[in-house]
Amino acid sequence: MRGPRGAAFVVLVLFLACGAAKSRVAFPPSDSLEGLSWLAGHWGAKDETGTTEEGWFAPRGTGLIVGVHRDISPEGRVAFENLRIESRPSGVFLVAGPMGRRGTAFRMVERAGRRAVFENLRHGFPRRITYRREGDALFATAEGVVRGEPRKVCWAWRLMP
Repeated sequence: MRGPRGAAFVVLVLFLACGAAKSRVAFPPSDSLEGLSWLAGHWGAKDETGTTEEGWFAPRGTGLIVGVHRDISPEGRVAFENLRIESRPSGVFLVAGPMGRRGTAFRMVERAGRRAVFENLRHGFPRRITYRREGDALFATAEGVVRGEPRKVCWAWRLMP
């Protein structure tokens, strides 16, 4: 290939080859993530439907907040989700990967005080995820559509020791 297309192809191949050689992903530090430090902690709740927990590490200037969600039924069945909030050149994204699957990205569309809203309107459920903290309580809401019907799931956790 010659000309501009050939040069672009070579640059693309080199870019992909160099990216594939990296063993770690580097996220740019971001002040916007420091504003989400209120998520940090081990959060939990227990009732007749089971135990639910969510844990978040503070960003500490890394451009990345790492979290995990776990539900345990009274019968001992476990469901989990790997979570991260990352700073990208195009914004701040919550990436959620249920049961070890590849994550889905939700862009932060709103942040005020101790409240943050993430959306991915092309996803079925959830399409919108909201977190808010009040004192030692953390609340999360997932909203979207399941089989053509609106669905909303809410969690309320307390800060665990």
